[in-house]
Amino acid sequence: MNVKIFENYFIITFDHVQHDDRIHEVGKKRNDKEEKSVVLSDNVSEKEAFISKRALESTLEKSRSMLVRFESQRKTFIPANNFRRTLAGKRLSYGRGFFANIGYSFDEIFPTGIVSHVGFSPLYATISFNTNFEISQVRLGFGSSIRMSEKIRLHLNASFGTLAKTLTVADTLGSHLVTLKSNLARVGLASEFLLTGRTRLQLGLQLNYLNTDYNSHSALIVGDVSRYQTISLPYTISNTFTYKTWIGCQVSVTHVITRQNR
Repeated sequence: MNVKIFENYFIITFDHVQHDDRIHEVGKKRNDKEEKSVVLSDNVSEKEAFISKRALESTLEKSRSMLVRFESQRKTFIPANNFRRTLAGKRLSYGRGFFANIGYSFDEIFPTGIVSHVGFSPLYATISFNTNFEISQVRLGFGSSIRMSEKIRLHLNASFGTLAKTLTVADTLGSHLVTLKSNLARVGLASEFLLTGRTRLQLGLQLNYLNTDYNSHSALIVGDVSRYQTISLPYTISNTFTYKTWIGCQVSVTHVITRQNR
């Protein structure tokens, strides 16, 4: 039995063996005495030929039976292109189809956030609103994801947001305002896990880069410089008066609005 892919369907073919049961009679004459013997193809005896013929007929009957079952079930066979797609599902792939989701997120700076992803797996847009109840921001970004298995995807994304804060500083000359404006850029790598049919859990690490500009309105900035910051950081990898970097984590739970072909 051979299995071949022809156009969009699997074709099963059977190799039928042809059998020639003709018996050849060969006359031989030896010592003036004629002997007749029955010689079969390949020197097979009559009994063996009979058994071989019955076995062949049984094999052909089984082949016909399998062919009948195949013909009756051919409508249920999977098209070849879908079969290849099923095999590809076990390897890395982007997946296809437009998707949109929305959910809740939090990280080491903002304990509350709303995040949404819209687009296609190779490239999608992100928008989020984050707050720590003292300062808030709207973040925009983009990302890309690839399927690792049926229930796991890997995401690479980047986002940008602005933070603004105004402080009142008092010194011997009186009080004055200091305006802080920070640009927060993030690049992250996250794993997404399928919880239910439409619910996803995403866990990831992200590199943060914070750049802050200060406007003291011509007044001197004095005292503890740590008070002049838009957000409080748990720790830093590098820390200057203007630039700060650190590695943080983010957790989000999203609900798929339009179902994605994973």
